[in-house]
Amino acid sequence: MFLLIKEHFVHLHAKYKIISMKHIAIISLCLFFCALISAQKQTFTVKGNITGLEKGDSVLIFKENILHPEKRTCDTLLINKKNNFTYKKTNEGATFYTLVYHPINKSKSTRNRSLTLFLGKGTVKLKGDTDHFSMVEKRGNDYKHKLVARYIFLTDSIAGIESNAYDRYEKAMEDNDGNAMKETLIELSKGHGSAELDSLTLELVNIVNDSEYAAALYLWNSTLLSSAEIEKRLNGFTPEIQKSFTAKELRKIIEMKKSVEPGAIAPDFTLTDVNGEKVTLQDYEGKYLLIFHWGISKGCFRTNTELEQIYNMYHSKGLEILDFVQSDIQPGNYLSYTPELYRQLHPLLHHLWKSVYTSMSENTHIIKEYNLSAMPLLILISPEKKIIARNFGSTNEIVKILAKELIQ
Repeated sequence: MFLLIKEHFVHLHAKYKIISMKHIAIISLCLFFCALISAQKQTFTVKGNITGLEKGDSVLIFKENILHPEKRTCDTLLINKKNNFTYKKTNEGATFYTLVYHPINKSKSTRNRSLTLFLGKGTVKLKGDTDHFSMVEKRGNDYKHKLVARYIFLTDSIAGIESNAYDRYEKAMEDNDGNAMKETLIELSKGHGSAELDSLTLELVNIVNDSEYAAALYLWNSTLLSSAEIEKRLNGFTPEIQKSFTAKELRKIIEMKKSVEPGAIAPDFTLTDVNGEKVTLQDYEGKYLLIFHWGISKGCFRTNTELEQIYNMYHSKGLEILDFVQSDIQPGNYLSYTPELYRQLHPLLHHLWKSVYTSMSENTHIIKEYNLSAMPLLILISPEKKIIARNFGSTNEIVKILAKELIQ
């Protein structure tokens, strides 16, 4: 009897030992992944020594999302110590932040209140004053790189020159001094240092391989580039930069672009048009579909006029057009339009073809799925749902394809 009980106890002990070991393994695995996720995150600190900051002032800190601007987030930092602030944040990786200074004293100048920073890990120190908040000195982290430091210096110097010129222009306006106003405008037109800045920007974006700031600047300017061009540039960065958060974002852009470049099958969609009716890709089966992504700009207005001619020429032969209209065109914004702007927009929203507001909650997914990263954007889809053209603004390629395919 004792033996049986002992054997039973041993059996139970072994059973619970196995269960315990499983629990330990699961817990250990969880701890490992938690540590891995934690290790992938980065913590940065911004220390500001800004003359003119007062208790009660605030700084809005916007985290920019280059891939999805609509996901921009904001923190509010309340200043509780004169001339100083500290901001600490943990994120998945480095990106650009926009800091906007809001003084409690409303009589202060509204100019030069916005500052852009690239923040990832470590400490960035700022030094300056509230009158020139957008041009404060930046030290630490990516700003240690020689070319990045030069780029920031040039950017801030040009901004300073322009700011002083605008101050003089406003003073000349107050004094009704026409000659001074003219002289100031001439000075502004000279573009002090802009040629060097353009050259340095190209160098940072296309040549510098050992700076995540340069990679992020490239990411920011990759809208009009093909997936092949981005992939080639990405492979040129150092191994360290290729492991960075910015490199991961570049890889996401490459995959996103590949899915909607010529040769790819157009992603299916179900959207709601401006009249509340459903629109699907299937509705255009057997037709050539030209998608036009547009908003308020002269380029978009010009392209829109050209599309009317294209529609009149090719609609009877099998062409349909579908507008993807940016949020700034929604009816709720009409009250803010000037009479001239309203006059230009009204006929563009009353075409013979359908229009979709991309900012409507049920339509926002199309921005990512079709990589609507710039405007004016034209996407031509064949009757077999294959993307056969994608370009920004020019209708020349579209016309050549339609002439070849639809005029027999």
